[in-house]
Amino acid sequence: MHPIRIAAITALLGVSATASARAQAVAQADVVLQTMSVVRRPAKVLPVRPTRPPLGDPRTPALTPVPAPAPAPTDIDVQVTVFSYHDDDAHGAMLRVFLPPETQATAMSAGCTAGGIAGSPIHAYVTCSLGQMAVNATRVIMLTFSAPPSHVVARVGAFAWSDTSDPNTGNNYMERVAP
Repeated sequence: MHPIRIAAITALLGVSATASARAQAVAQADVVLQTMSVVRRPAKVLPVRPTRPPLGDPRTPALTPVPAPAPAPTDIDVQVTVFSYHDDDAHGAMLRVFLPPETQATAMSAGCTAGGIAGSPIHAYVTCSLGQMAVNATRVIMLTFSAPPSHVVARVGAFAWSDTSDPNTGNNYMERVAP
């Protein structure tokens, strides 16, 4: 084979190999849970006043005790900020918020759906589709859930991920307890 042809083929293969290496570069986006707040709103319980018996009946005590009403469920507000950074856009970004036992999601940001036990009003989690997030973009997700009064600690966890490779998954999870 002619030396010029060998040089041309080698140069062509070198350009092809370089282009192929660039095409195979892994896109990396890091979806981060930047902030998370969990706030318990006080239950709305109306005060109960004891009743007075009719006047003139000496056998009846002055005040009749009235049983206290059952505690009302409390609303807990959750706000999660998801941040995207690194080299590339995050594609198919998602957020899942894990709810405490015995709770029900009552309000959610657009793109969120509640999931859990089929046929039950109890929700185990809320999943939010964040779509494509450009580098340095943020999304704020807000949800409210109703927690019945119980001994269960209102612990909320959140996990974010995307279809794009994530070089640091250590910043994808966050957990808070409602005060």
